[in-house]
Amino acid sequence: MIQSLYIILLVCSFVSFIAVYQLTPWFIRYLRKVGILVYDMNKEDKPLVPLSGGLVVFGGFFLAMMLFIFLSVFIARKSP
Repeated sequence: MIQSLYIILLVCSFVSFIAVYQLTPWFIRYLRKVGILVYDMNKEDKPLVPLSGGLVVFGGFFLAMMLFIFLSVFIARKSP
């Protein structure tokens, strides 16, 4: 049972990483298109950067949690 939870956790982490890795460039382009930009205060020339990039990371975390719950409840559960 514990080994199957480790495998499920590994699968969820991998799926979350791939989702965030694939969605981040698209989301940055979308935010630039919509105009949700702020000046980067840490750079000398102050370029415009998208403001809400953390939403993709939160979405990846949420996806991993929902996938973990689904797999641990419906796949890894042993029959009584």
